[in-house]
This record gives sequence, structure tokens and C-alpha cells, in this order.
Amino acid sequence: MLILTNPNSISVKVLCAEIVRWLREKKIYVEPRVRTELLTESSYYSFVQTWKDGNGTVLWTCT
Repeated sequence: MLILTNPNSISVKVLCAEIVRWLREKKIYVEPRVRTELLTESSYYSFVQTWKDGNGTVLWTCT
């Protein structure tokens, strides 16, 4: 699972944190930036994984 967020939306950030709590038993991958933000809030999110840079994959999202 890949969770993408809008970095300028507090409500999306809160919702993302709730989703991550619910999915804690799953293997969860988030953007490296999101993982950093989550770990800044709490070490509770240490189970969240991220992908390594440099594999040539670029993901674009738009609203």
C-alpha cells in the first residue's frame, strides 16, 4: 500500500495518521517525507517503511 498526502493539508495529515494506525498490522510504505513527519510526531510509527531512492521509478499524482 502506498499512501500519498498533500503536504499543505493539516486535515489530510491527521487522516493519514489515523489510516496508518488502522493498518498497523499490514506492510505499509509511504513517501520518505511522510515517514520522516510521522517519526517526528512519535516513534509509534517506526513500523512504517519507505522505498529507497534511485530505482528509476517516479510516481506522479494530481488532484
